[in-house]
Amino acid sequence: MKALLIPAFAVMLGACASDPAQEAAASDGTVCTRETPIGSNFRETKCRTAAQVAQDKADAERVKEGIRQSTTMRPATQ
Repeated sequence: MKALLIPAFAVMLGACASDPAQEAAASDGTVCTRETPIGSNFRETKCRTAAQVAQDKADAERVKEGIRQSTTMRPATQ
């Protein structure tokens, strides 16, 4: 029984450890987030500058606006 508890405890402690790369990135003004890519069950850490985050949001809004404009109701042509 103890043989199973010790490795399980070690795994739990390892999961609680902080990511040194994320801590270093956060100290120089970057924004780090944990994201799950589409089609995957594994989360990964993505670190971007504040300018990159703002650009990503602007790009997403532009795409969203393009989709909205292309799907509006148009009169049927015959």
